[in-house]
Amino acid sequence: MPIIEIQALPPAGEIDVASALSHVTGSVAAYLGEEPGGTWAIWRPVEPGAYAEGAGAPAAQPHGTHPAIVDLFANHREDPAGLLREVGRAVVEAFGLDDGNVVVRLTEADPTRVYWGE
Repeated sequence: MPIIEIQALPPAGEIDVASALSHVTGSVAAYLGEEPGGTWAIWRPVEPGAYAEGAGAPAAQPHGTHPAIVDLFANHREDPAGLLREVGRAVVEAFGLDDGNVVVRLTEADPTRVYWGE
């Protein structure tokens, strides 16, 4: 049930966001040994010029700066660092970013504070 929220500037090149999200969910689900339908990804584009790294605030996503910021909400895992790495790897690959040009933050789901439906 991981929920992956990706915030980044609009892609600089020809990237089909829907296909990129599908790649991310498929890669993460495969890593977890789960069906892809249980992994969700949301694209939240940052308005051009609204994301600064130092003095630079570009209109489109650079490959090597202004890392994609990813919030990961997931159940407790025995290897959270491995899951963080896999999510980061999948986002970098799907969106054509340089290796490591991503920040992934994990919030573990507290089962007493999350309702998943019945």
